[in-house]
Amino acid sequence: MKILYLTSPNFFDLEISYIRELSKLADVRVLLYVAPMNLKSSAFSLDSQLKKEEIVIATEYPGMEKYDGMIDRKQWFIVNDYTNFSLLSCYRLNKKMIRFMNAYNPDIVHLVGTGKQKSMLAAMMDGKRKMLLSVHDVIEHRNNESFKIQLLYKVRNFVIKKMHNILLYSYISDDILKKQLNNIPHTIYHSTLGAYDFLNSYPLISNQYGKYVLFFGRIDYYKGVDILVESYLKSNLPKQGIRLVLAGKDNVGIVKNMDNENVIILNRYIENDELANLIRNSMFAVLPYRTATQSGVTKSAFALGKPMLCTDAGNLPIEVIDGKYGKIVRADDSSHLTAGLNWMVSNTDILGVYAENIKTDWNENGQYSWKCIAKDMVANVYEKIIENNL
Repeated sequence: MKILYLTSPNFFDLEISYIRELSKLADVRVLLYVAPMNLKSSAFSLDSQLKKEEIVIATEYPGMEKYDGMIDRKQWFIVNDYTNFSLLSCYRLNKKMIRFMNAYNPDIVHLVGTGKQKSMLAAMMDGKRKMLLSVHDVIEHRNNESFKIQLLYKVRNFVIKKMHNILLYSYISDDILKKQLNNIPHTIYHSTLGAYDFLNSYPLISNQYGKYVLFFGRIDYYKGVDILVESYLKSNLPKQGIRLVLAGKDNVGIVKNMDNENVIILNRYIENDELANLIRNSMFAVLPYRTATQSGVTKSAFALGKPMLCTDAGNLPIEVIDGKYGKIVRADDSSHLTAGLNWMVSNTDILGVYAENIKTDWNENGQYSWKCIAKDMVANVYEKIIENNL
């Protein structure tokens, strides 16, 4: 089976492991669409970009050598857009991607995510190949009311409507998506995500923050960071000398004017080696989301055996099983989150049990391993689409 996998840096953290395991079962080529705005995104980080509009094999792309040992650069190709998704550049690069596709002649094309570039590609392809579209987040987070964000949602829905086959990562997404698209018929498949095990490759760095609990990831309103700070300051943690570390770029100014010696703010992109050690050295990670589909944050924490305190938003209670991998509290409820913080730091022995459960279930041979996920995708998704001629 030949699979062409089209994606962007936003999903690099999960694809390092998934493509590694998938490549043991099929012939895989990856097209990674890189533009100035996503040079640092998810686990992907480049300091500079080539100034040419071309598809470049990753073995010849400056900066990609840092991922040796994580990816096979001979099967990864950088679709290099140095214009930040101008319509003309997207069009020209999409034509080159279609030529690449025709030369490779895959049995199936797996398109990951949506956006202007992918919507144009979907229109240009228009059913000429068997395709699968991964949709990671079906929720239209309502704090994002700007014209630009609403336009992106419209573009996303256009891409979805063009596809016969949709891959979702939580069952709660089905009804939400059908409602948004007015029940347009699709064949919907499901998969899950494993732990982002590449984080284990980074060496241990000494802890410079003492005892702390951790929020990490891009800061947006729907992620509830303002509620977390309020809950933390009302909790017993500051009195016990336990700090709160917020690690991630603030996109909405939530932490802009925050000034408290117990709250450490790392308002920037966090490189992989620093992230791995922030997780390792924390007591536990916190996911205070107001709304959610699922979250890659849990997979980063689980890769390093770290328990989590999460809200009950979206699929999070299914990922972070209450009493097994962490504790679940009500979303958008400061007092409940405060109580959860106090409980977690008062029950460190139970956190040790949670950590052992995570290590058992989320390791490379556990029930949530990428090996199992890749096998299931080949047998129950790719092969079915190919056989059904959809």
